[in-house]
Amino acid sequence: SVLETPEQVCSEVLSNIKEALEIKASDLASMIVKGEDPESIKSAFISVVRAELVKSIKEESEKYADKLSGSVNQAMKDIDSIDLSGILSEYEEMIDAATMVIINFINKIPGFWGKILKVLAPFIGTIIGKVVNWMFGESEETKTNKVVGLIKEKIISEITEGLKPHVLQMVIDNQAKIKDQMQKDVISSLEKSKDALKDKIKDAQKDKSEVESEVAKINGAIDFASNMMNQI
Repeated sequence: SVLETPEQVCSEVLSNIKEALEIKASDLASMIVKGEDPESIKSAFISVVRAELVKSIKEESEKYADKLSGSVNQAMKDIDSIDLSGILSEYEEMIDAATMVIINFINKIPGFWGKILKVLAPFIGTIIGKVVNWMFGESEETKTNKVVGLIKEKIISEITEGLKPHVLQMVIDNQAKIKDQMQKDVISSLEKSKDALKDKIKDAQKDKSEVESEVAKINGAIDFASNMMNQI
């Protein structure tokens, strides 16, 4: 299957964040209407974004690794005696490690959460300051519904736009790490296969010319694998 570009993945991640915020919009609006502490409200928005971002990036990494391994197998399917299935199926640990890098990245990058806070600060300050007068005499449910509308119409799009360049760079870096690790693993596996064949000559278990032919084939596969990732 065709690998998704970083731009496509970024769009999907931001769409997931948008959906997560829309699902939580009623709870977030209720906090605003009840006049809760602005810092608590900001933290609630950020918590939703952070949780969905980590979840989405991990899921997209798993999909990317799976599709990439399929592309590698397809590209090398005509090379006899080479089975890559074992090394291309176990990427969970690497993706978990990548997820931790993402968590550290989004916690530390200058301006990442500042983008959200700059959007939220004036909005929350204005709404909290005026919500009682603005909606005087209306029920809490009506007030909450109106604030939900503001969150969905204005705030969510500004949050996702503010995050877009950061998320895109995160996806680009993550895909590059997965591709680099997979290339290293494929070449390492091929080198081990070559060493095992050479050992068979010593044990006289196979005809020397037959082994040399297979070694040459694996050498070709190693060269192919070294260049292949740039073409996938």
